[in-house]
Amino acid sequence: MVISDEINILVDKIIPAPESFLQLEAMLTPENPLSMIILIITIVILAPVGEELLFRGFLQKFLEFELKIICCILW
Repeated sequence: MVISDEINILVDKIIPAPESFLQLEAMLTPENPLSMIILIITIVILAPVGEELLFRGFLQKFLEFELKIICCILW
């Protein structure tokens, strides 16, 4: 853990983090209780639901369709 932290410090000195990373860190730092609640709801509920909808709803059906076509062509 200590070695990893030291390597991270050295890399930060050689290659500084982009400004967009610093802005993201500022956005994820809640300023009041309401923003903390919104942040928690977004991370705990909305992000996993969105991911499931994307991967199981769209991507999985698309891949199943494409793989069926490929399997039919190969056999």
